[in-house]
Amino acid sequence: RNAGGRLSLCWPGAKLSDAAPLSLSGIAFLLLALSSVSFDGLSKTFFWLGLFGINPLEVPGRTAVIGIGTVGLVLTFVLLAAAFILAIVLG
Repeated sequence: RNAGGRLSLCWPGAKLSDAAPLSLSGIAFLLLALSSVSFDGLSKTFFWLGLFGINPLEVPGRTAVIGIGTVGLVLTFVLLAAAFILAIVLG
């Protein structure tokens, strides 16, 4: 809505330049959400399970992948945060 209370349309993302920057905790939450969704997709692939010698066609049980899943989730967050910080530093 505009200042007069009327509904107005704009291009997607056009109001982002007017928005206040996120706090550090907001940035961390956003990076955590993005990294966890990304890792969720990666963890279901043959590539990920093949790195650890697990045949995805044989169901090994959840206990076989809990450790590598936890490490992978943390590593994905760290890598995404590092890429974000590098992008900020490089401008």
